[in-house]
Amino acid sequence: MLNINDSNIFHDSTQSIEVIEKNLWNYYRALGYQIGESLVIRASGDKQLVFLGKLTDSSIALRATRCTGKDSEGIAKYEPTHEILDPVAHLRKLGEDGYGIFSYPNHVQNGLGNKHATAFT
Repeated sequence: MLNINDSNIFHDSTQSIEVIEKNLWNYYRALGYQIGESLVIRASGDKQLVFLGKLTDSSIALRATRCTGKDSEGIAKYEPTHEILDPVAHLRKLGEDGYGIFSYPNHVQNGLGNKHATAFT
């Protein structure tokens, strides 16, 4: 899992939302993500938050999730709950509040797989 906080992308209040958005989009494109492809972002702080997203033409779209339990192999399962209207600003606020923002760099299809990460319903 890549820590996209390494560059303080969500902690640097001097960068505009537009610059952060462009850097985040370029990050996913550099990993080979295509427009419309699913992605996963986790925020760790007072509680663990998991977001399911998609790469859009110029940014990302995110949906919050809730844990629905574990599957027979003990892997946590999540389902999307609601859309985050301004995802980059939302992630930045979480970063400013002390959350670490992490991205699973592998491409999501029917969960993350390898029994090392969270699967989605």
